[in-house]
Amino acid sequence: MKTAATFLLVLFTFSIVVSQGLRQTEAAPTIVSIERAEWYYWKNSGSDTCLVWLGGGKAYTDHVTINPYYLESLNTIRYIQDLSTQYSILALHKGPDIEYVYEAKSKVSVLSYYDNSKFLHKIHEWIKENGYPYSYLVGYSTGGTVVGYELAVRDRNTWMSPNGGIIVSGRVNQPMKDWKGTSLYESAAHARNIQANVLLIYGRIWSEDLWPQGQEYYENAPNNVWIGGGLYYKEWHLFNESGHEVWTREQTGIYDPTAFHITVNFIEKSKTLSLKSEEEAISKAVTGSSSVSDTRSGDCIAYVESPKKAHPGQLLKMKVTVKYSLKQETRIATALWDVESESLVSVSERIVQGDGVEEYAQLVYAPSNERNWLLAAVVLSWSENAIFVTKTNLFEIAVSDKHLLSIQAGYSNISIIVDGSTHRTDREGEVQIEVEPGVHTIETQEIVPLDGGSRLVFRNWQNGVNSNQIVVNINDDETLSPVYVRQYLVRVNSPYAETEGAGWYDENTRARIAIRPESLKKNTGGIFQAEYAFESWSGDAIGVDPQIEIIVDRPKLVIATWRIGYDSLIQTIVVLSIAISVALVAFFGYRSLRTNL
Repeated sequence: MKTAATFLLVLFTFSIVVSQGLRQTEAAPTIVSIERAEWYYWKNSGSDTCLVWLGGGKAYTDHVTINPYYLESLNTIRYIQDLSTQYSILALHKGPDIEYVYEAKSKVSVLSYYDNSKFLHKIHEWIKENGYPYSYLVGYSTGGTVVGYELAVRDRNTWMSPNGGIIVSGRVNQPMKDWKGTSLYESAAHARNIQANVLLIYGRIWSEDLWPQGQEYYENAPNNVWIGGGLYYKEWHLFNESGHEVWTREQTGIYDPTAFHITVNFIEKSKTLSLKSEEEAISKAVTGSSSVSDTRSGDCIAYVESPKKAHPGQLLKMKVTVKYSLKQETRIATALWDVESESLVSVSERIVQGDGVEEYAQLVYAPSNERNWLLAAVVLSWSENAIFVTKTNLFEIAVSDKHLLSIQAGYSNISIIVDGSTHRTDREGEVQIEVEPGVHTIETQEIVPLDGGSRLVFRNWQNGVNSNQIVVNINDDETLSPVYVRQYLVRVNSPYAETEGAGWYDENTRARIAIRPESLKKNTGGIFQAEYAFESWSGDAIGVDPQIEIIVDRPKLVIATWRIGYDSLIQTIVVLSIAISVALVAFFGYRSLRTNL
């Protein structure tokens, strides 16, 4: 390793996430023209690998045909679509040759392959021009025959490691029946000459004459050959419960993803072996036993966001964002290093130049055993036959058979009871618990008191269940979200009469406040009687009507104000006494006047 030159990387930022499923493709494919055929093109941004799908067709004495993608079976299409979630893919849309296809009950535009056909070489050039360092042929049935011949005979110097081919149920040993005159069906005899990584997958059922051909191809292929600094790699798999379509269970007809995972693992293993010669430099960088290059300023900023846990054997998809500043075309690789086993587990490459940002995708399978998996992320670059390795970024993933149960309540300190054990949500409003596969009882707090006349009230789970206690069968990582609403307390105070409207209300709803009756009379003791009349509302409400509405956006205190009037019996007696006195004075005065007369 050497000290970084001034044109080397300025910034690397890593973002690592778990793939959330295999049934998601980035977008509908576009159609590209290569040579004389049209191809569907699924572009998987971030992937450094492009696959070429060559499906089944017809076998003739001197050539085979490849049918368009839309004629594949549903399970075959699913296998291709699963691959498209991880890699970019080319699949035939329309070939230059017309022939009647029985399955379609019509004439179809197919693609013919002869022992001197060169269209795959043109496709390889197209893949390189579009920035993919890695390319793999994936051939099924007659397409498998094409891949076997292309790698071993026709163009073995183009398809070299770290590129490769996947042969699925292809005839590679002998022509059908007694056909003679072409070596197209006899590529197994030449497999010792291949320089590309090769994977062979066959099914045993109804294929007694076919799968031994694949096995012979595998056995004839070379072992442990170094090609251009990388180690050549081969694999062989025979499925006992499948036939020609290895991704289909023969007895049930259901889709089996095993072939998909074998394919991905093979491709990623082949890619890491392409950097086998660089493992010593990476190991020294990880252990700190030698100086490593950084940026031209002498440091490297790298941020790694990794999944907290993974299941044994789970496929993890990494998203790596690289910011660079380079004066000339430079080969860059992002790599993940298993610290315990001291080996590469994932590699992704690009050729870049200038100032820019690139998103890389890296795939890696978690170990098959439970453990805390310590990984180191590094960036490698090459210039003038020298390799530069950045400082490592260590991160750990807990590999466990248990499933991660996440409760996302949105509020902190909420009690969550799982199988009788109480947990509380953190500051982010979430709690994560590892649970065994199976049935679990989960209960969330129904009422959560808050300060100052407010509280949270459970409304329902996000899946629509209204009970705060649910029973869930957990067979994978699970996320549950209880829905809470905030409520505020409305208090209505009045020294007289009855009030309506006090109680708890959902945030920002309306409350109707009323007083019944609006006026009343009340003895205060002795001969006095008071008359009380409602006058207005005060506190957190203003109004003179005995019935009002308020918006409950916080705790509220509403106070009824009354007007008081007094009506005394003494006042009545005095008036009557005065009237009687006046009458008596008048009466006796009149009598006295008459007497005197």
